[in-house]
Amino acid sequence: YGRDDCATAPTTNVIGPFPNAELGMTEVLRVFSEMGMSLQDAVAILGAHTLGRTRRQNSGFNGPWVNNEDRLDNDFYEQLVNTNNEWTQVTRRNQGADDKRLWENDGRNNLIMLNTDMALFKAISPDAN
Repeated sequence: YGRDDCATAPTTNVIGPFPNAELGMTEVLRVFSEMGMSLQDAVAILGAHTLGRTRRQNSGFNGPWVNNEDRLDNDFYEQLVNTNNEWTQVTRRNQGADDKRLWENDGRNNLIMLNTDMALFKAISPDAN
């Protein structure tokens, strides 16, 4: 983890702080405000989900946010608000670990959103337990 040009990044094993992805907007605001960032900053940074995907070995979640994981664009936001997408909250069994709550897009394209993503689009009140 970390930048190659940062003297301390390669020597630390600290990961985070990241919002608990199963919580909602309150968690997003808490984490980003602790770093001195605004809601606008948080929304911009969460847009980085247009690159890459979740991987079980990193976060316990598994799946892409967008169809083209290698392109920096606004597809993350387009998928989030697209009225043709029927997002449903589900609990996925996680082999040997805690089950994970996330949002699936009606099974048509295997996209996922986390609660912290969905909280940008709609009012949700996830249970922390």
